[in-house]
Amino acid sequence: IKINDKMTNVAIIIPAFNEEKNIKKIVHLIRDKTQALIIIVDDSANSKSKNIIAKEKINNLLYYKKKKNLEEALQLYLDLRKFWNLKEK
Repeated sequence: IKINDKMTNVAIIIPAFNEEKNIKKIVHLIRDKTQALIIIVDDSANSKSKNIIAKEKINNLLYYKKKKNLEEALQLYLDLRKFWNLKEK
């Protein structure tokens, strides 16, 4: 994203809990304004949000079921590095 003629990496994190009725609208509202990476973190065991989002085929979107463990945190880190094409220094 370009801000003041500088390229900036931006991610928008959306916490979701049983948001089946709203998730599609929220994602499209964000996508209409920016091409920032959208990260949805779903905290509901019974949520259908992932299925709704999958049907939309939205670019630059990552979806995670909330699990408080190291593996999930590392996976998010790796996905972000890949998205922004970051290299190890």
